[in-house]
Amino acid sequence: MQDHEVIAEAHGTTRPARPPRIETERLVLREMVLEDAPAIQEIFSDFAVTRWLSLVPHPYPEGEAIRYVEACSGFYVWAIEARDRPGLIGMVGIDSPEDKRALGYWVGRSHWGLGVASEASEAAVRFAFEDMAADQVVSGVFEGNEASIRIQEKLGFRVIGERMLHSFSNNREMLHIDTALSRAEWQMRARG
Repeated sequence: MQDHEVIAEAHGTTRPARPPRIETERLVLREMVLEDAPAIQEIFSDFAVTRWLSLVPHPYPEGEAIRYVEACSGFYVWAIEARDRPGLIGMVGIDSPEDKRALGYWVGRSHWGLGVASEASEAAVRFAFEDMAADQVVSGVFEGNEASIRIQEKLGFRVIGERMLHSFSNNREMLHIDTALSRAEWQMRARG
């Protein structure tokens, strides 16, 4: 099964019309388009990025980025751009299975350490609670991904468990740390 098929299967069959444009202080979250495929291909060719993603193989097959964009179409998946410089630098998304919402994100290595993933994830989480009426948002990281767990902790996510999860890029089972943020916890943090 190709990664785009896995993504579509993981999202189920219900698709929103299109994700709304969201602007933050420094970023624009917008619908992913086919013109994003070259940037995605370049980012996913970097094992430093894909080693932390469960559904993306490495090496990343040439041309697969087009199918990735097509698989993301119609879901709450946003391309991340800097406001002052158009062009995809990452992705953030909220899966929408009926029982829970799941936050996922990745950013190209040249944008690591700049707060891009944090800012985009905060906007996506806010969207999940305010616009999708989520009761809980779940996420998680593979063991060793310290930068990503810090992002989730900063947003208020707490560790709820661990499990083995297959990583396509590493081609093996890896320890995955599951996290969650409830609506009540998010509202308390939002107030202050």
